[in-house]
Amino acid sequence: MFLQPWMQNRVEQWRAQCLSKGRNAVIFAEGDSWFDYPFIEDRFPFPSPSNYDLLANLAQDFVITSTARHGDQISQMVGDDEMDFNKTTAKRVKSLRGRFSAVLLSGGGNDIVGDNGSHFVEILRKGRYPSPRDYIRFEDSGGSPGFTTRLKNIMDGYRKFLHFVAQSIGDIPVITHTYDYPYPNGRAYKIGGVIDACGPWFKNRFDEQETPTDVRKGIITELINEFAQELFTLAEQVPNLHVVDLRGKVQDENLWQNEMHPTSEGFKILATELRKAISEILNSQTH
Repeated sequence: MFLQPWMQNRVEQWRAQCLSKGRNAVIFAEGDSWFDYPFIEDRFPFPSPSNYDLLANLAQDFVITSTARHGDQISQMVGDDEMDFNKTTAKRVKSLRGRFSAVLLSGGGNDIVGDNGSHFVEILRKGRYPSPRDYIRFEDSGGSPGFTTRLKNIMDGYRKFLHFVAQSIGDIPVITHTYDYPYPNGRAYKIGGVIDACGPWFKNRFDEQETPTDVRKGIITELINEFAQELFTLAEQVPNLHVVDLRGKVQDENLWQNEMHPTSEGFKILATELRKAISEILNSQTH
């Protein structure tokens, strides 16, 4: 699998932590841009390595080796090439610390939204309806998967990842999270806060479908809640899967850098919740 140099450097950075810090908890992480935000957008050009995404926050307290990459869908994370790389990474960290204490997984958002909203528009019904939920196309249509199928495919990817963990790393906690509720305000991801690089993901598609403004946030909330419910249902079936609920934690629109990502301060708030859950889960394993 092709790895961009900066990504490989990040993997090496956390591997170095394993060598240099005498901590017992070694965590393996895979995921999307919530674990691997590509640039320090809201603090450019001043580096802020302590809190620019969830993992950067958590790395202050845990030894983490990561293969997360922004933009990845679950299907990419569990593809053969990706898994071969993860297996190699797992083996190397095992040789340093014996074995992992936990696995972190962040994924599903890109599967639902797609590049610049390409998936999202396919499940967004055009017209006017009684409630935000009615704007979501759950059923398949014309060869295009509806939201129900997309959620099933995401959960199948989660199951495949859980199988990989069981086979390659061991019977340890796998910790994932819901997403928080973003604002469909048209903000794109900007390199250095200046140059549009990708997005927006929602407003442009809402405009195409002529969706009334007053229901747009409600539609996003419905999508996030449906995804969260699927995660909680899966966790009921898999004892070592833990879901951290991050919904409603960043309610200030000013703490959202764009339509998909909080600001550094927003990520810091979310990471506080995730850190607490990880600590509780790891502590419960030792008692």
